[in-house]
Amino acid sequence: MATVSRRSTKHHRHNMNKYSCESEKIARPTVDRPLAQLNTQPFEVQYRLGSVLGEGGFGKVYSAIRISDRKPVAVKQVPRAKVPTWGVVNVLFLLQVQGDMVPMEVVLLRKVNHIEGAIHLIEWFEYGDCFLIIMERPERCEDLYDYITGNRRLEESEARYLFRQVVEIVRDIEAAGVTHRDIKDENLLVVPDEFGNNKIKLIDFGSGALVQDSPFSDFEGTRQYSPPEWILRSTYQGLPATVWSLGILLYDMVCGDIPFEVDNQILSNQISFRGLNISKECKNLIHQCLQFLPKNRPSLEKMLRHEWFQTDESNSYGVNNIDSTVEVGEEAVDLTTLAEGIDSLGAFGVDSRGPQTSGGSNGEDHLDEDEDDEEDEHNIGLRY
Repeated sequence: MATVSRRSTKHHRHNMNKYSCESEKIARPTVDRPLAQLNTQPFEVQYRLGSVLGEGGFGKVYSAIRISDRKPVAVKQVPRAKVPTWGVVNVLFLLQVQGDMVPMEVVLLRKVNHIEGAIHLIEWFEYGDCFLIIMERPERCEDLYDYITGNRRLEESEARYLFRQVVEIVRDIEAAGVTHRDIKDENLLVVPDEFGNNKIKLIDFGSGALVQDSPFSDFEGTRQYSPPEWILRSTYQGLPATVWSLGILLYDMVCGDIPFEVDNQILSNQISFRGLNISKECKNLIHQCLQFLPKNRPSLEKMLRHEWFQTDESNSYGVNNIDSTVEVGEEAVDLTTLAEGIDSLGAFGVDSRGPQTSGGSNGEDHLDEDEDDEEDEHNIGLRY
C-alpha cells in the first residue's frame, strides 16, 4: 500500500480557559425553549467554561458544561468585529417582538436545527463586543480529519457509509435554505451512537450563507476545497461548488489525503489515486464531482443514486483497479483560453434556472464496467 502524508488545513490549537469578552451582558431567548421565555440569566451563571476546542478566523470554540443539568456544550465566541455577515432574528423582549441583529451563523443554525446531522444550536448571548453561540457537544467524538488520520485511509465500505450521511445532511440543509460553503473533514464529527454505529455531525456554519440562485462573490471556506471557477473568476454557484468540495472529501476519505494543495493543481485537474486499490465506481463518482465545468457536476440527488452507493460489498473491489495519474495530455489548454471558454458559457455554465440544474452527459453518464481504467480516466477528464 502506498504511504501518503496527511496535509492539514487545521488552525493551531491553544490551551486557554477563559473567554475575553467584556462589556454589558445582554441575554437573548433560547432556541430550545418557547420564544416567550426570555433567558435573563447571564452566561456565567448558567455555564462553566472549559478549555479551547479550536480556533478559526471568526473566533474560538470552548468546551463548557451547562450547570443546571451537566449537559456538555460547545461555546463559540465571535467578536463583533469579526462577524462576516449579519442576519435578523425575531426575539421577544419586554412583551414585544423585535428584530435582532445577530451573526448569520445564528440564523443558519436556527434554520437547520431540526436536521439530525447538523450540529444543534441551544441559545446565544450578546456581550456587547462579542457573541457567545451555545451548541450541543457530543461527549464521545472526533473530527473526520483525525478519524481518517488514525486509520491512514478508510476502506470503501466505511467511506460509503459515512459519505452517504454527509451527502444526505448537505441535501437536507440545502432544502432548508442553507449552504455551508466549508465542507471538509475538519468540519465533520464522527459520533458513535448507542449501538456503536458511527454517525456524522456537520459543524461550523460560520462560512455559510442562505441559498441563492445568483452566483456568490465571497468565499470564506478552505482554499484547498475551493472550485476552479472561484480561483479563475472569484465567483461561483453554491450547489456546484458544494459538489466539488464533496468530491475532494470523498477522495480524502479513500486515499488518505486531499488531491490538491495549491491553485495550479486545482486548475490542472490532474487526479492521482496513488497506486491505491480503489473501485472503478468510486473513482467515477470522484471524477463526476470534480468535473472542471460546474454544469457537468451532478446534483446531490444524482450523487445519492450513483452506482457506487448501490455497489455490492462482494464485488466493490475489482482485480485490476490499481490506478495511475490522470494525464490531461492533448486536452490541456492555457489558462487564458480556459477562462475565455468559461466566460462563453455564462455564469460558468450554470443555466438561468439556478444551481439545482445539473447538466451535460460528460459528467453524468456512468461508465461501462468493461472499460479499462485508462479509458475511464480519459473519458472523464477535463472538458473544454
